[in-house]
Amino acid sequence: MPAAGTPLPWDRGNGPCVMAPPHLRGWAEEAAAFLSRRGMDGITAFATSGSSGSPPKAILFTRRALDICARGALEHLHAESGDWCCPLPLWHVGGAMIYLRAALAGTAVHTLRGKWCPQAYADLMRSSGARWSSLVPTQVVDLVRLGLRAPSTAGCIIVGGGALDAETGRKARTLGWPIVQSYGMTEAGSQLATAFPGDSFHTDRLSLLPHWEVQTDKGGLLRFQGEGKLFGRLLTQTHGGFLLERVAPQEWWGTRDLVRLEGRLLTFLRRADRLVKVLGNWWIRMPSRTFCAAASRRLSWRQFHIRAPEWNWSPAVLPLPLWSRPAASGMRRPQAPSASAPSWKRPSPSRSWESWTETGCAPS
Repeated sequence: MPAAGTPLPWDRGNGPCVMAPPHLRGWAEEAAAFLSRRGMDGITAFATSGSSGSPPKAILFTRRALDICARGALEHLHAESGDWCCPLPLWHVGGAMIYLRAALAGTAVHTLRGKWCPQAYADLMRSSGARWSSLVPTQVVDLVRLGLRAPSTAGCIIVGGGALDAETGRKARTLGWPIVQSYGMTEAGSQLATAFPGDSFHTDRLSLLPHWEVQTDKGGLLRFQGEGKLFGRLLTQTHGGFLLERVAPQEWWGTRDLVRLEGRLLTFLRRADRLVKVLGNWWIRMPSRTFCAAASRRLSWRQFHIRAPEWNWSPAVLPLPLWSRPAASGMRRPQAPSASAPSWKRPSPSRSWESWTETGCAPS
């Protein structure tokens, strides 16, 4: 259904707006109350983490900053006209920014209802005539796997939340899906750099959006500055309560991403720590020999590892989610939290704790 002029959640004027997935609803209400008590009723926050079992945090924005991010994306893609199709949840920054871009451009949003279904998405793109959309890599993989062809009206589909492998990208282009790789993070209101629709598919040398300035520190880690960046962070303390961390307007925000900069072109290289995002979840990477030794001695539940020759940072990956990060004494099976634990420590009702540990996958 098209949603032209639909009020955005942060336009309702009823205090701070904390965007969070359903399993963090209680936490989001507590976070909103905390922000309201500090006179921050105009703040919009996006929850991050939480599904991994680590304490969730919220990335805070002013409405003006989000508008700058949305306008920057519209300018970069020349997307001032044409409807959008949204297959992403509104509580995620990628989904929310689709609605904001459309609102600023005065166009409509056609929302994919219910669970992700590649056929339903292709049908909605065709029936709505939407020109713009956003997907995550696994959704593109689904379209390619089923051989679904894009409608001729599709103009540009932004791929975010991780890098899409080049082969899948080329196959998607062959099927008519005009996908472009982007690089970004919640702290940047979605995108920092995005390829142009007219180029062949590539994941390196992405063009910076016009509202960002970037640099690297001595270690090659990315830092960025601009009026669209986060206002602050709301951290959940392990003993309960919140900690508000403000970010000064003139402050450069540092990341843990190693990048290569060539003028206003950005190439993501890898994370500086031992974590890597695979299929939307953070994993710990380890050499194959270490993995095999650990698995034979310590792991009592079914695990697997992924070989990815195209990834130049490691010969193998140990798919161990953050909530089961190995302690210094060795890897042990995580214990299911009690029903009295905070909401962010409990699994979503739709997926049992056992199903997470048996597959080695945290919920997305």
